[in-house]
Amino acid sequence: MAEKTNSKILIIGGTGYFGKAVVEASAKAGHPTFALVRESSLSNPDKASLYDKFTSLGVHFLIGDMYDHQSLVNAIKQVDVVISTVGYLLLDDQHKIISAIKEAGNVKRFIPSEFGIDVERNHAVDPVKGLFEKKVKTRRLIEAEGIPYTIVVNNYFAGFFLPKLSQPPPVAVAPRDKITILGDGNPKAVFNKEEDIATYTIKAVDDPRTLNKILYIRPPANTLSFNELVTLWEGKIGKTLERIYIPEEQVLKLIQESPHPINAFLSINHCTYVKGDHTNYEIEPSFGVEASALYPDVKYTTVDEFLNHICFSSTHLFTVILPSFFLPPPHPHLLPFSSTPNDPPTPQTREPPPPPPPSPASHLRKPSPPPPPPHRATPAPTPHPRDTSSLSLPLPSPTPHRLPLPSSTPRPTSRPLSRPIHPAPLPVALHPAPPPPPPSLALLTLRFALPPSPHFAHHREPNPPHREPAPYPASHPYPPAGHPSTPPSRAQCHPHPSSFRRLKVRSHKATESCPQNSAMHRCFSKHRSLNVKKFPCHAGQLQREF
Repeated sequence: MAEKTNSKILIIGGTGYFGKAVVEASAKAGHPTFALVRESSLSNPDKASLYDKFTSLGVHFLIGDMYDHQSLVNAIKQVDVVISTVGYLLLDDQHKIISAIKEAGNVKRFIPSEFGIDVERNHAVDPVKGLFEKKVKTRRLIEAEGIPYTIVVNNYFAGFFLPKLSQPPPVAVAPRDKITILGDGNPKAVFNKEEDIATYTIKAVDDPRTLNKILYIRPPANTLSFNELVTLWEGKIGKTLERIYIPEEQVLKLIQESPHPINAFLSINHCTYVKGDHTNYEIEPSFGVEASALYPDVKYTTVDEFLNHICFSSTHLFTVILPSFFLPPPHPHLLPFSSTPNDPPTPQTREPPPPPPPSPASHLRKPSPPPPPPHRATPAPTPHPRDTSSLSLPLPSPTPHRLPLPSSTPRPTSRPLSRPIHPAPLPVALHPAPPPPPPSLALLTLRFALPPSPHFAHHREPNPPHREPAPYPASHPYPPAGHPSTPPSRAQCHPHPSSFRRLKVRSHKATESCPQNSAMHRCFSKHRSLNVKKFPCHAGQLQREF
């Protein structure tokens, strides 16, 4: 007796939202799997990772286009089953696939893109009513051409509706305060995870029990009313939501007055939650079968398990991502939850960070505010008398002043200490400006907000190894500081304003002769009393202080 072989399956629209799940399910089930792709799509960098995943699963790519009849016929001739997962904008063009299947003449089963509500057993209103009519038209065309088929009715995609509990746009996450319910919340809806829908679809392609019938995916554990869904969610978050019920008359008015896509979303939910079109009819063996009863070996994801994933994912979002943008604390109903197996979830509290340990010289000076960032080894200045406790955003610390080192600290003997240079904190209007430095030094501060300069890369290393300097282009007006062609002098010139650093100009060095930088010297001598930021390339003899 010959061993049964799996059918060859072609997926059209296999890189879309639901199509990629079907491709993966087909390959994992052991079917020779083919994906119809456009030649230009193979070079799309946005889909490179998806194609790599398909390749690792053994998926074959057939070059073709739904709008190129001959390429479509050539692709269909190589397979036994055709599954269409095209988006709703292309539903009206599925007649092109049907025409190619008819011409090829070798297809044993065709599954059109009809995943969703049963389009012939509903109470839809516009605008979704027109979408359902396109699917009905495709059904009649398949039957007229005599093509073997299976229709898959999975009702709701769990990955689309459950993360926001079927709330209309612009709601994007499951509510934790109040929720809107269309109707009285008693009609039951069906939610199925996309991967489970794909698994049931692939199971049906070679099953004679699904030939020319509708495969309804209606698992008992995934069939809940809106009220039951909200109660289940309340148990996950440990809070009772305020339920706002909208009667059918108001729902129909909202559908007419709302823009797209809100009107389409409300129209679909009207079918489900007001009219009960997922479960208001019995599945007759004459036209359909139920998937979970037909394939009890399939382990599907329940709504309860899916909501657990949503609850943990939202907690991670609000505790990790939002604080990284220094946003105000989220609303109390968005705070993370911690729970034990036997205790209900309780909100976590945000405790302040522990105080830093006292420094050795803390008894020598008055109490001061918290220390500055770790890279600054100097104490913070006296706090401003203005009260900023009402601000919700964290404010950066003001720039500390340079104080004399304690007598016990060894001073450098040969050269200033070399340490990494960090950008200064952003200026904040609520903090006072630091006092001017001693007048004997006449320090002027320059600040440039450009990428770091490679000429000063060696200054960022505490103990830089010896390196031979690279040849410097002769076209540059003057060599960088420290280059062999520069006369040995403590006063170094800044080649270009290309580093985010604090550089200081000593006015008493302005008259020092420097034959390599005479033009720069004359520029500074002329404009020394002006704002030197206007002359970044010829600012004077600059000395880096560490």
